[in-house]
Amino acid sequence: MALSVLGRELARKAWHILILVYLALFLYLGRESFVRWMALWTVLVVAVETVRLSVPAAQSLLLAVFGPIVREREVHRYSGMVYTTLGVLGAAAFWGAEPRLVTAAVLSLALADASAALVGIAFGRVKFTIRGQTRSVEGAAAGFAVACLCGAWAGLPWGAVLAGAAAVTTIDCLPVPPDDNLWIPLASAAACGAALGVGPSLPL
Repeated sequence: MALSVLGRELARKAWHILILVYLALFLYLGRESFVRWMALWTVLVVAVETVRLSVPAAQSLLLAVFGPIVREREVHRYSGMVYTTLGVLGAAAFWGAEPRLVTAAVLSLALADASAALVGIAFGRVKFTIRGQTRSVEGAAAGFAVACLCGAWAGLPWGAVLAGAAAVTTIDCLPVPPDDNLWIPLASAAACGAALGVGPSLPL
């Protein structure tokens, strides 16, 4: 059973890491062009998900393709892809004037979140439960460490690195609705930005 659970989570996180394509596009296109492109993409993602939830045939088709990576709770609600897209769009729109913040935020969503889940499943021994969600100290520590590496790789000073990692770990441990994929990039960018004295702003 443990191997099955770990295998499914590995499949999910392999897909999850494709979030890095968003980061590559942000760095290549720049803030303004990326936000426009991402807004259109978000509309498309929400439209497809709405059709999936409304049309049984569409639901069956998409579950046949993506079934192994769809969580049970996502079968009858918007999937994490919707919230991931919204989270990245929000981080780029509000903090894109400082690319390091978006870089740290997207890297943390792609890598720190995955590390926390995988380490927690494979090695988690010290468990804790918050609002019905069980996490492990080992998973939380792994997520924090990887989030620190993400912030450092983005070129942030250590005060911002630690602030961002703390925000990412807090959101990952607290089941904040509707989905942590929405809040992780926003919390990371906001916390790192606050440490740098950079507030949110919208592109012209």
